[in-house]
Amino acid sequence: MELKTAIEILEYHQEWRLGKRDDIIHEPKKLTEALDLILSEVKRTKSMDRQKLIKQLFVGKVSDIIGFEKAIELLKESTVAIDEMLKSC
Repeated sequence: MELKTAIEILEYHQEWRLGKRDDIIHEPKKLTEALDLILSEVKRTKSMDRQKLIKQLFVGKVSDIIGFEKAIELLKESTVAIDEMLKSC
C-alpha cells in the first residue's frame, strides 16, 4: 500500500467515526494495513537525524520570512561556500 492510499483510508475512516459518512467502505484488514504503514512512517520520521530536522525547520522559517525563491538561492550559495571551505581544509 502506498502512503497516499493509507492516508486516504484513515481520513475516510475518521470521517465515518465522526458521523460525516454513513458507510464503512474499507475492510478491517485494509484499515490495519493503513495504520501499520502510517505508524511505521511516523517512527521512521521520528528517528530522522536531528540536524536534518533542524535544517528543514530553518529553511521553512527562512522561506516564510524572505520567500521561497530567495531561500533556495541562499541555500545554494551557502552550500557552495561550505563546499569551498571544506575543500581548503
